[in-house]
Amino acid sequence: MPLCTLCGEDISNPRVELDLTSLNDKLRSQYGPASAQPDEVNSIVQCLQQDLKDYHSKLPTELSTAVPHARCISSYEVKLGSLLSPIRRLPYEVLHEIFDKCCVANYFEITNPGKKPECSIRNRPALALSSVCARWRRIVLSTPSLWARISLDWNWDVYGEVDPHADPLFSRFATFISRSLQRPMTVNFVFRERPYFEGSDSRLHPILELLVKQIHRWQSFSYQAPVSYVYSEDLFPYFRGVSSSLRSHRRS
Repeated sequence: MPLCTLCGEDISNPRVELDLTSLNDKLRSQYGPASAQPDEVNSIVQCLQQDLKDYHSKLPTELSTAVPHARCISSYEVKLGSLLSPIRRLPYEVLHEIFDKCCVANYFEITNPGKKPECSIRNRPALALSSVCARWRRIVLSTPSLWARISLDWNWDVYGEVDPHADPLFSRFATFISRSLQRPMTVNFVFRERPYFEGSDSRLHPILELLVKQIHRWQSFSYQAPVSYVYSEDLFPYFRGVSSSLRSHRRS
């Protein structure tokens, strides 16, 4: 007697093989109403419902509500029905417009690497959208403007011998800069602490340094900080060129 590939339970003559790997691949791809007839999916759903009915009919009454394979069939049916979700029929242009409205800013909180912030992928909509399925990923990766909207919340006064390049956040931030290509950038800073290393060779944190190198692309710039930072002679020299960059993008 064959075994269910999901729960390992003995099954006999199922109408539908519960190939969850193949189904998940279809859900993460372009496969859907555009490439599969709804009648085909509905037919499989009906077969699953009949498999579930037959399975229950062979069980003792006291077991009919607590069987792993019944849950496998029901779960597979729900996922299969997702192939007919209306959102899978939306054309590229509509999805692109929706993504543009969703992705107002990608938020990064900079803290001491030893004290990780509570930061969900939802705070970086470009990354979240690109993780849904293959089609959405292609759209988001082909839209560099979604990656060019950056908000930095700086909450780390840098002291001591710390290698910020070792922080996984640095590589994730660099990915956003890379994927934004040469599109104009929207940049927002919230400085709660000083974003540079103290000492004779005062230097910016690599994340901020990476962003400042793109200053020629800054189309929109906002800045929040304590008064002492606003007039900091250590920090503002790094922001030379902001005014000319903003004027340049305004003219274009």
